Amino acid sequence: MLENVEITGGACFGAEPAELGPLEPVTFIFGQNGSGKTTISRAFAGYDSLSMNCQWSNSLEMTPRVYNRDFIDRFLSESSRIPGVFVLGERSGDAQKRLDEIEGEGGERQAAENQLATVTKSRDDKATEKEEARETLKKEVWKKMQQLIKDETSLKPAFVGAAGGVGNSKDKLAEKLLLVPSLEESGEPPELSVLVTEAAAVLYESAQEVSWLPLLEDFSADQRRGFKELGERLVGSDKVTLSELIEKLGNSDWVAHGQKYLEYSDGRCPFCQQPTLESFATHLAEVFDETYKAKVSSVREFVEGFEQWSEGLKTIKSAYPEAALYLDQAKYAEAKTELQRVLSENSAALLKKQGTPSEPIAWMSLEPAIADLNRILEEANQGIDKHNDLIKSRKQERPKLQDRCWKYLAHRIAVADIAAYRGVEAACDKAVESLNQKVGQGKKRLEELADQVKELQQDVESTRPVINKINALLSSSGFTSFHLVESDEFANGYKLARESGEVKQNSLSEGERTFIAFLYYYHWLEGRLDDEDGTSKFLAVIDDPISSLDSDILFIVSALIRKLMSRAWKPDGRLGQIILLTHNVYFYRDVTYEGSRDNNGRRAYLVIRKVQNGKSAIEKHDDNPIKTDYQRLWGEVRRATESTDAISLVGLQNVMRRILETYFRIWGGGIWDGDIQLQFTEPERFVYNALFKWSNEGSHEAVEDLHYTPSTLTQNTYLNVFRRVFEATRHEQHYNMMLHGKSSLEMQTSEWAYHSN
Repeated sequence: MLENVEITGGACFGAEPAELGPLEPVTFIFGQNGSGKTTISRAFAGYDSLSMNCQWSNSLEMTPRVYNRDFIDRFLSESSRIPGVFVLGERSGDAQKRLDEIEGEGGERQAAENQLATVTKSRDDKATEKEEARETLKKEVWKKMQQLIKDETSLKPAFVGAAGGVGNSKDKLAEKLLLVPSLEESGEPPELSVLVTEAAAVLYESAQEVSWLPLLEDFSADQRRGFKELGERLVGSDKVTLSELIEKLGNSDWVAHGQKYLEYSDGRCPFCQQPTLESFATHLAEVFDETYKAKVSSVREFVEGFEQWSEGLKTIKSAYPEAALYLDQAKYAEAKTELQRVLSENSAALLKKQGTPSEPIAWMSLEPAIADLNRILEEANQGIDKHNDLIKSRKQERPKLQDRCWKYLAHRIAVADIAAYRGVEAACDKAVESLNQKVGQGKKRLEELADQVKELQQDVESTRPVINKINALLSSSGFTSFHLVESDEFANGYKLARESGEVKQNSLSEGERTFIAFLYYYHWLEGRLDDEDGTSKFLAVIDDPISSLDSDILFIVSALIRKLMSRAWKPDGRLGQIILLTHNVYFYRDVTYEGSRDNNGRRAYLVIRKVQNGKSAIEKHDDNPIKTDYQRLWGEVRRATESTDAISLVGLQNVMRRILETYFRIWGGGIWDGDIQLQFTEPERFVYNALFKWSNEGSHEAVEDLHYTPSTLTQNTYLNVFRRVFEATRHEQHYNMMLHGKSSLEMQTSEWAYHSN
């Protein structure tokens, strides 16, 4: 058994140890609120801020089991999610509080779910933004591809054909474009003209090989007969006399033209129609001799050769349309124009030469123009060779050409659209990657909380056996206001059910919490609700178990404590000792009542009082110090009269007022200060008035230090006046009896009745 305790620490006791004892199997401790009762219970509960030195008889220690406000908060936990539902048990309470923190409104699970929903939405928004950018890409590149194959129809099979094409799928188009290697990886794309040329041979099964374009042969004018005569003056022989005249007149070509008409003019001149000499024809023939005729014939032969060569150009040109695709039309047109210009100028010169052989002409070389044109034709023939080679290797070349076509579309036509999408894609992918990590963390957090909930639910104790006992105890005690029922919404949770069967849905009141927790504590003292081996005895420390309780519940609690007291007095029970602390006089009187069966039970009575220095003092009493409320008030006056130290004046003022009110106004038939004042002499009335003014002010309002400073002298003066009130009213025997004499309330009241008569 615990015999004595020294407690150090806390606001009530301070650094000096306060002695609690000597103790008995049942010890009653009475004290007002704030005197240190809870400090004592917390010391037994093992609070770190308090130090407790215990003396055990025979060194046999007991296990403290403390009931106080902390016990209620620890062992009874209401669900914040389901009004009116509570769980019982130390582990259950802690587990339930943690469950409410996780699963309650605005709890950790909801916060985690909200955070997960936020980051998930942000991630989905980024994914949507990326998808919208992709839709824009598909729309734009589809339009540009359609325009390309409209402008260059030969490329259509490369993009929409069955072999490697996308058909009518915009998705496939965007996908293939995004897979095209970068320029750094594959180099610059080919020119469109190259693609178009190759497409004609590779992408169409109907394509045939093309023959070479024939090159132009050089005219080689300087190697031809008559070329030299072009630059000479062709005239008749200068040995004939007539030739001098012709030379003088410079009409050789005119005369030569007229000579051929002479034989048809019947001896007359073809020009002047005058008769000619018989020798005139002979002279003309001598002028235009064989040499002259030979040169003119050479010129004519040159002209005929030129005309034949020019006609051959038309035959060659007819072969070009078949190979027009491979011919650089612009260069070809330019070279052809130049050749035609040279041909025209040479034709005009030859025509002039034929008309006037005596006039020399300048010949423009055809070789540069023919060389330029042949060079263009040779380039076309190289393209034809490539075309023919592509036809021969069509199967192998088709996929290569298609890749180049896609490269051209990606890096020449749709490059800006792809770049815009790539920018959005990179930003969104980066954001999604970061948000995915947060989503993963959020899911992991929810999984962790779910695991915690499972573990915590296992920690919520099943208290059905003790609940059944509590209900049985309530029934046997005649308490019918409520009983406990299991909750349908909460595993191992309970609710209050009224006598009518209605289940209470609101939170528990303070009194209900106190009562239910005490009932649980009552059965906890049986030692069946924890994991102990059941060998040690319990020391029950009970602090104010009737706070906020109705009167009917107060008496049930009082009866239960009296049962605990009877168990503590028995040497063979688990409950070895009880320390009860309270401030309630009525409860104290009821629980300390000594029945016939309690006569052999050992008790101890302690009182905790506040002294003037603010600390608490513990007094030991041999007998019950709280007989009645009226006796307790007189005990305070007695203590103030006998003590040499000043006590709490505000408390003493209240005590004196309550004694005067109770004795004179209630028991004394309505006698009050105005009537009593008449019993005093004039000097005594001043003291009397001061007493009543002091007692009323002290009991109802705070004393202001600026106007009044209590002292021991003031206390003694007014204690004397308080005594004179009884003497002046001829009730001094009651005063003496209450202060120094009898302890029985019945004897005191009979004395009062004697004087009042």
